[in-house]
Amino acid sequence: MKIFLDNDLTHTSESDFPYLRMHFESGGSHSLLFYPGSHSKANLLKQSGPDSIEIELSLDFLKRVLHNDLEILRDFGKNIEINLPAIMGNRSFPITRPMKQILAQIEECSLSGTLRRLFIEAKVVELLTLQISQINALPAGKKVLKKMDIDKLNEVRALLLANIHNPHSIEELSKTAGINRTKLQEGFKELFGTTIFGFITDIRLEEARQRIQDRSDAASIAEIAALAGYKNPQHFTAAFKRKFGFLPKDLKG
Repeated sequence: MKIFLDNDLTHTSESDFPYLRMHFESGGSHSLLFYPGSHSKANLLKQSGPDSIEIELSLDFLKRVLHNDLEILRDFGKNIEINLPAIMGNRSFPITRPMKQILAQIEECSLSGTLRRLFIEAKVVELLTLQISQINALPAGKKVLKKMDIDKLNEVRALLLANIHNPHSIEELSKTAGINRTKLQEGFKELFGTTIFGFITDIRLEEARQRIQDRSDAASIAEIAALAGYKNPQHFTAAFKRKFGFLPKDLKG
C-alpha cells in the first residue's frame, strides 16, 4: 500500500523532486528515508514486502509540518539540507503499538474526497511525530549493527515469514544465516524491536485477526486459535487482547 502526499511527487525513487518515504514493514519495523530527487538512484531501501505500507511526502510538506525547523531531525536534517540521501537513525526501528493503531486507522478509513485527505494527512503527521520522537530517543553511543549483520538478520526474518507456522529452531536459523546464536538473538531484537518468538507470535496473531475479520472465512475462533499455535483458546484470547486491545469475538460479531 502506498500513500502519496502532495502533487509534486512521482511514484519512483528517480523523482525530479526531493521527497521522504515513511516505510512500515509488515514484520514490525519502520524507517524514515530521504531521497534527494533530480533523478537520483539512491537505493536506500530493499524491495518492499507485499504487506508493507509506504507514505511518501514532499519536502515542502515536511518543512510545512516542522515549520522549517529541520534541526529537530539532527543529522538526518543536515543531510536533507545538503541534499544527500539518508535514513534517519541509520537503521530501521520497531513499530510501536500507537503506530500500528494509526496505520490500521489509515487502512480502514471509509471517508472519501477532501475529508479522506484531511483525515490521512492528520494521521500521517501523528505517525511522523512518533517516528521522529522514537528515533531521537536513541541513546547516544548506542551500537549500530554492521550492514553484513543486518543483511543476515533480514535473511532470518525472511525465513521466519516463509515458515511462520513451522518455524526453524534458533540453531537452524543461526546455521542457515551464518550468524552465531547470541548475535542472532540480540541483533534480531535490536533491529526489529522484538524477540524471534515475539515476532512469530505477532505475525500469527495478525493473520488470525485478518481471518476473524474475513466474513467469508467460516472457521471458528477456536480453529483460528489452533492455527495460530494456541492449544488453549483462552490463551489465544488473552494474547489477542494484549496485542490489539479488544477481544476476537468483537471482530466476529
